[in-house]
Amino acid sequence: MLGPFTHPVAFLLTCHMFVAYWTADREALSAIFSDPGEFYGADPYTFLFASLMVLIFGAGFFAVDTPVAKQLKAGE
Repeated sequence: MLGPFTHPVAFLLTCHMFVAYWTADREALSAIFSDPGEFYGADPYTFLFASLMVLIFGAGFFAVDTPVAKQLKAGE
């Protein structure tokens, strides 16, 4: 969450969490529409949600490359 590789690593973690659902909690994955509570209650959900949030929003303000981007933008 600290640098320019945030999105690729978050994408890989998201893929791993989908595989975790597929292998460990296939019933919860298949019940995503019929019984969402089972999907949300499964163990991989928290990690899947966190990796999706980092994938979508990035590291943001706390990223190491944010000050560099501000410096480059101010220099233009």
